[in-house]
Order: sequence, then structure tokens, then C-alpha cells
Amino acid sequence: MIGMTIRGRKLALLASTGLAVAAAAPPAFAQDAIQLDAVRVEGESNSSPYADPAAPYKADRLSSSKFSEPVKNTPRSVTVITKEALDDKGATSLREVLRTTAGVTLGTGEGGNAFGDRFFIRGFDARNDVFVDGVRDPGVLVRENYNTEQLEILRGPASSFAGRGTAGGALNIVTKKAHPGSAYEAEATGGLSDNTRRLTFDVNQELDSTLSVRVNGLIQNANVAGRNFVTDNRRGIAGAATWTPLEIITVEANYSYTYLYGLPDFGVPYNPVARRPVTSGDVARDIYYGATNRDFNRSVQAGGGLDVRWVVTDWLTLENSLRQSHSLLNYIGTIPENPSPANAATAPFSSLYTTKFSGYT
Repeated sequence: MIGMTIRGRKLALLASTGLAVAAAAPPAFAQDAIQLDAVRVEGESNSSPYADPAAPYKADRLSSSKFSEPVKNTPRSVTVITKEALDDKGATSLREVLRTTAGVTLGTGEGGNAFGDRFFIRGFDARNDVFVDGVRDPGVLVRENYNTEQLEILRGPASSFAGRGTAGGALNIVTKKAHPGSAYEAEATGGLSDNTRRLTFDVNQELDSTLSVRVNGLIQNANVAGRNFVTDNRRGIAGAATWTPLEIITVEANYSYTYLYGLPDFGVPYNPVARRPVTSGDVARDIYYGATNRDFNRSVQAGGGLDVRWVVTDWLTLENSLRQSHSLLNYIGTIPENPSPANAATAPFSSLYTTKFSGYT
């Protein structure tokens, strides 16, 4: 996998302390040192507003105004994954991030549940306790990270955060907001074994002293290393605006549209005689068990929000959040069947056959 990141910054040239350059010469030709004006370069980037600038892995506060104190003074167990941590993980989906997060496990369709993100916090199903910018997001889908600023995992009764919930906890996805200043960021990723081509961009522009806008985009075409036919293609666009007509009033608006499509992989059969997957010796690992002319996966998420915040006094803030979203998860997948005594390579409907249909008989 080959990755490349380009981060642009707004540059400012300011006068600062002098820079001395001395030319050494024989004593007979010695000259005075030449004093030059120095150039100081200051930059602004799309850094997280919630993290410590000196330690970007450390979150100083949560995004919700319901938590008025810093994280260190919040009396509950909280795990915050900042923007810097997300970038360094290189995880492109929410599922990949939480797979390596302590206290969170992933569901894989147990009990006939639909394909898509399903998380367990402290052993309790938190599928209905996923929030976006503090507003519940009940859709069952596959979530992308290109527009994610920060992930907040709150352990303990979710009702303490947003009303009715489970006893395990809640997950809050913080989207990228427009901020003062101008900055841009682009990241390109390419892979050889999985033929991945992924491009994301993040542009923030301050239009005037009261209005800023931000746009994020995603394009990805990818296969899966070691598996035939499987694809994972993604498209996304997100926009946000922040308007501050008065110092005590802030209006934030955002909208995003994400479209994921591809050919899913529901695994390979298990050989009960050899007690191993058939790809561990019976057939090649890249053999695909599915109907390439029928199976598909489509995930669409479109939604926008509006947040108005009025700081009345130092101890009183009024805030109202509104969010509307539409999600669609449409898929057909083939679950490999138990093997027969037949040789796996000649079993009917494997991807070795032109019918490209799955399963054993």
C-alpha cells in the first residue's frame, strides 16, 4: 500500500528577530557581519478544535455542550479518538476504527440481523445508540470516515447522554465543521495487491470575519487483496458552513452524501472433515463463492443538520440542534454452504465455473 498526504497551509510573512550571516575571510580582509531581516512562516491547518495542540492524540473536551467540563473532569468513562489518531490509523471506515478500540466489539450478522455496522459496548448492543453531532442516527449502514473529525465513545448508561439507551454506552460521530482561517488538505492512497485508488480532499475557506465554509470529498475504487471479484467502491461529498453574526451567537449548517457500492464477500465454506476453511488447503485462497452476476451491496447515506448556539452568560448557553437524514442499505449476498465429499476445486457453483455462483451441494 502506498499513501501520500499533502497538507496545505495559509502562509503569513512576518518580521521577526534578525538572522546573522557571517562570511569568514583572512584577517587582512575581514568584514563586518551582514544582518538580514528574518522571515517567519506561520501556518493554519485543519487541526481538531477539540484536541490539545501540543498533544493532538489527547482530547481536551467533548463536542457536545452537554459536557461543560474538560474530559479529565468528566465523571464517566470516555474514549476519544481525535482527528490525528484517525489519520494515523489509516482506517477508512468506522468499523475498522472500532475494531481496535478497547471495550467495543463488532457484530457479524448474528441472529439474522442486517448487514452493516453493529457495535457492542461492554457487551450491550449499541446499534441504536449511534449519534451524529449529538443527534441519534438510527440507520443501519456502513459508515465512512472521510468527514469524521472525532469519535467519542461514552461507556455506561447511554441515557445520561441522550435519553433512552442501553446500559453499555453510546457512540458519537463528530463531523468536520467550518472554522476561521483558510486551509486545505489532500490525501491519495494507492495499492498494488488490492488495486486500491483512493483520493480525499478537505478544503476550508474563510469568506469574511463572520462566515467560513468547508468542503470534503471522497473517491475510491478498490478490490480486496487475495480475493477474486470482490470490490469496494465509494463516493462522498460533504459541506459545512459556520456563521457568527455576533460573538455570542453561532450558526452551523452541514450536509453530506455518501454512496458505497461493490460486490460483497460472505466468506468461504468450512470443511468439517479437515476442520478448516476450504481455502486453507482444498482450493486457492482467492476463490470467490458468490454470484457475480447477482450479488451486490449498495449503501447510501444523505443527511444535513442545523445547530444554533447562543451564549447568554458565562454560566448559561442555549442551543438547538436539528438533523434530518435518509439511509439506504440494499444488498444481496450468498452464504457459502457446507462442503460435500466432492473436491472443493470441482464443487459446483464455485468461482472456478463460468456461472460464478456460490456454494457446495
